[in-house]
Amino acid sequence: MSNVGVKIQLPEVLCASSCALLIAGLTWQGWIFLGLGLFGALLRTSLALQEQKLAKEKVESGANILAEAGRELVDALKNSGIDSSRFN
Repeated sequence: MSNVGVKIQLPEVLCASSCALLIAGLTWQGWIFLGLGLFGALLRTSLALQEQKLAKEKVESGANILAEAGRELVDALKNSGIDSSRFN
């Protein structure tokens, strides 16, 4: 059996507890637990999306630096005065 990345953390526990509270007849406590669980899950998801965006920006920044270095190398070779026709 493989782990597919399911994590049981506080938001999941709060949502499961809210179901038990609602079944037991404690309605307002159940709704509060459900709201807190959903809010916690929303915060966790937004943090994960923010981390993915930051990682993507780092990769793009590295690629841009590499592309700029390549352009500078080509420009330096063009300006060096080496005649490329003699290599043909």
